[in-house]
Amino acid sequence: MGLLGASFKQAVFDQVELVVLVNPTKDTTLYNQFKRVADQTFGVHTVCVTDENSTRFYGKPKPYFANIAMKVNIKLGNTNHTVKLKDDRSRPLIPEMYNSKGEIDTILLGADVTHAQKDSKETAGSLAALVGSVDGTFGQFGGSVRFQTQNQEVSHLSAPNPTY
Repeated sequence: MGLLGASFKQAVFDQVELVVLVNPTKDTTLYNQFKRVADQTFGVHTVCVTDENSTRFYGKPKPYFANIAMKVNIKLGNTNHTVKLKDDRSRPLIPEMYNSKGEIDTILLGADVTHAQKDSKETAGSLAALVGSVDGTFGQFGGSVRFQTQNQEVSHLSAPNPTY
């Protein structure tokens, strides 16, 4: 099982809610093993801080810390975002958000294409991703990722079909 597996086994036993990996060298092998063992084998929530300056707090832009804080917050079961659904008179702000039963019937979608970096191999491709919210506070997402040829901008993705 190795040291990493044994550590996560102990974390599960101790009912640890979140494990943080500080990986200042951006070691992708360590990151991949950490996430695979945590997510797939033990189901432990994790946050990885991989910036080379992550071990010091000064000099980092506020959005960097805001992003990390939102990741931690959502993984601890809290809410980052909501939509104001009613005005001061308890009327729906956007009637189209509701289905015939009066339930919220809206999905938030996000899509992006990430390209290989300049120093990547010539065979490195691009990744296209699509995510869609599956809860009322936009904190859980089903996703779909596809590999495509390098620098391709067209994303051929199907809508997420999460299974929970």
